[in-house]
Amino acid sequence: MNKKITILGTGSFGTALASILAQNKISVLMYGIKTNEVDDINNLHLNRTYFDNFKLNNLIKATLNFREAMKFSENIIVCVPSLAIKNIIDKINAFGLKKYNFLHTAKGMVLNYNLSASEMFLKFIKPEFLNSNSGIYGPSFANEIILKKPVFFTLCLNTNNIVLQWRKMLETNNVKIEIKRNFLVQEYFAIFKNPLAILSGFIFKQTNSKNFESIIISKGIQEIRLIIQYLLNKKEIKISSILIGDAILTATSRKSRNFNFGYNLVLNDNQLVINLQTKNTVEGLNTIKSLSKRIGSDFKKFKLFYFLYNLFFLNKKNDQQYLNLLFS
Repeated sequence: MNKKITILGTGSFGTALASILAQNKISVLMYGIKTNEVDDINNLHLNRTYFDNFKLNNLIKATLNFREAMKFSENIIVCVPSLAIKNIIDKINAFGLKKYNFLHTAKGMVLNYNLSASEMFLKFIKPEFLNSNSGIYGPSFANEIILKKPVFFTLCLNTNNIVLQWRKMLETNNVKIEIKRNFLVQEYFAIFKNPLAILSGFIFKQTNSKNFESIIISKGIQEIRLIIQYLLNKKEIKISSILIGDAILTATSRKSRNFNFGYNLVLNDNQLVINLQTKNTVEGLNTIKSLSKRIGSDFKKFKLFYFLYNLFFLNKKNDQQYLNLLFS
């Protein structure tokens, strides 16, 4: 790999990864769709939308021109929400110039296709533009990465030489990376922990019981394992301890969008009132809907996730049904 990386997206996590790469003397070109963010990065070395006046490395640049971004490097970090994945794929198919090594960060299923980011790329990217598919996941908040606090990631890929090069570019004294080969297992787990965080936030708000919340999280992690085994038709799977930590962090922290979404849900006459302004920014919701379509009638076997499906999409009254989740 060369010393250039393209990052698709100028959001908080993309900016944080750019800061890691620049720390390792790697030039970064970020593609964005918001003029103010691109101008901030280029003219002021800031991204004030997310990090106020935190100064970015001069090796980080940005562009509004997708063709320029695709020309800059064959190594591309796809750092956009799952709802934007298909649009990004269409742009790559239109403006791609060579084979690329893609590194994914999205932690949601792509609605209407019911696939993960890596599955979307395998299915829809033109073969002449796809060299490798990778994923990087872990219990990390972007502001902690920027502030150089200790951070741990799981890096997933099937092709050994490329994954080692990704790790070399992204590891620093405070960023440590483990490599796992069962890519889809790890990617699915990173995605499915978001609905669990919604459930955890909702239950903690309704019960104010850390005891109940902790048990729901532990049972939820086990249910995620069962869902992945079902989807991949495997009898046993191994999940990275780093990703289990990610699930615990996401399902307990007020910094988590998914946890906060669940925590802020309002029950009116035992029926759910959803804030539509925040609904589209929470990837756990789309994941629940996608899973119901992928699994079909067997979805009822997974009672925690099916409870969420009832809550959001079947408009059923609750009558404190969540209290029976551990005993039914």
